[in-house]
Amino acid sequence: MNPKVIILKLNSDSCNLCCDYCYENKKNFSTKNNEKIIAINFIEKLLNNFSQNQNVKFILHGGEPLLSPFEYLEELFTYFRFLTQNRNVTVGIQTNGTIISPKLINLFRSNSEILRSIGISIDGPIELHDSVRKNKSGEGSWMRINSFVNEIRKNTDLGINAICVISKMNINYPEKILDALINDMKIKNISLNPCFLLESNGIDSFSIRPLEYFGFLQRAFKYVCKKNLLSNIKINPFYNQFNSFLGNPPSVCLWAFPNKCNSFITVYPDGSIYPCDEWSRNDKTMFFNLKDNLPPEDQLSLYDFNQDNYVNDKYKMMINLCSECKFVRDCGGGCFSIRSYWYENDIQMYNEYCDYRIKYIKYLKPLFVDATKN
Repeated sequence: MNPKVIILKLNSDSCNLCCDYCYENKKNFSTKNNEKIIAINFIEKLLNNFSQNQNVKFILHGGEPLLSPFEYLEELFTYFRFLTQNRNVTVGIQTNGTIISPKLINLFRSNSEILRSIGISIDGPIELHDSVRKNKSGEGSWMRINSFVNEIRKNTDLGINAICVISKMNINYPEKILDALINDMKIKNISLNPCFLLESNGIDSFSIRPLEYFGFLQRAFKYVCKKNLLSNIKINPFYNQFNSFLGNPPSVCLWAFPNKCNSFITVYPDGSIYPCDEWSRNDKTMFFNLKDNLPPEDQLSLYDFNQDNYVNDKYKMMINLCSECKFVRDCGGGCFSIRSYWYENDIQMYNEYCDYRIKYIKYLKPLFVDATKN
């Protein structure tokens, strides 16, 4: 059974950085009642909806999840270990990589059976990264991230994944980005994620267009091939696209079809439940609130993607549109949150998004076929 991915917004939007393109602090978070961290009994209530054989992957997210009180993180991991008595549970952390201590190292090490990897936001070499990922005093964060990576490597066996946001600030430097992450920081798992503009999220001057992202990916792939990195470095979106060509199950929802958004649930400190956090947070996209104490069967029906509600209607609309496309097997439909927003608000961007996906497949597939022959 595929795992249900539960994104825990541990401390809502609290963060020690103030990144120029961050969309999290543009969302409508509800922390009026000092609901700064997720109560563990909320997670218990949520899990009551699922059978014991439902595998679960928790992602500790934020804001910055490692700002949560250490005692709370200890209690949370104790609870996760308790869950493994009856179900398969894994944990991932998405962090900005600026907070580390001996206590955190010990916590990570003592939970190595369930904590598999740590995702760290790094936008390339220091001059590119520090131009956008700063603290609230305007100081760059790259040096602290480098120390974090070194401490994790020295003291644990955890895998380190780099999440690199491709924005206006670094889109012209794919070779520099990959050289810094692979050769300088020795990272072997990298995701190159586009900074697309959605709604009024305040990142207009940093966002890129889909076809600009395609141009970046072309240059990045040429660099990867030139340096002969395909066999020992996992770089997304290339890795997932190759899996898609092979017919293997995707590890990222962008290439999954038709089971996409229904694999994700996001939990906020106030008890509200939403789909994947790429969706806007508002009354239309909320499934329910755990404080309402709805019976499990009623909760399940609210995020059953066969039911009628705002998110499910958009999901089904995108499924129908994709089903008519001959590229759907290789493409997987991309991000339905992005596409459904553009479909209703900017049809030109919607068409460009699909165009980028098709051009990307047409560009990559012949190269993939040639590579597998050799």
